[in-house]
Amino acid sequence: MFFNTHRLYNIVSAMFSAPFIAALVTALLYIYAVITIIELLILFLSIVIIPLVVSILWAWSKGIQWDYPERRHRITPFSLIVFGYFLGFSFLYIMPSTMYSKILVFSYLLNGFISLVITLWYKISIHVVGIAGPATFLYLINYIGSSIMFYILSVIVSYSRYRLKRHTLPQIILGYTVAISTTYIAYIVCTSYL
Repeated sequence: MFFNTHRLYNIVSAMFSAPFIAALVTALLYIYAVITIIELLILFLSIVIIPLVVSILWAWSKGIQWDYPERRHRITPFSLIVFGYFLGFSFLYIMPSTMYSKILVFSYLLNGFISLVITLWYKISIHVVGIAGPATFLYLINYIGSSIMFYILSVIVSYSRYRLKRHTLPQIILGYTVAISTTYIAYIVCTSYL
């Protein structure tokens, strides 16, 4: 029987898209007992539910593929998603919350905003940003084992996106560069000023 690698790459891409990675990271923080249930709910709403619903509904309403292969189709839904990140950060900033939740949502906000600006002119791998950003966050807060797991996963997903011809190698490298550097900047800003 013929093994369909194209289908496997599609499954990997779908399973490890940014909202599902956000759900895993948020759940890990709760399991590690470093965030409260209220923080879990706010994070889940702002970095998982809003991005997932916006992405799916926008793609469905426009009759395009769920992973937005064309750059021009990404701008409006991505703007709405970044606004969702902003709302999550605003809630966690004004309420009593841990530094972990603030750093996480601020890194999503900053990564999202930078990726959105880049998307105006160039296609960046949001899959890579959505995994390498959280991997860097976990590294910075000293969850090294989880960080390594997410970095390994990012390589697998990057390969899948490349093989599906959704991204070129420069777009993938740009995704890593933005995710790692912007998450580090978010960490420095949060630990220094919040």
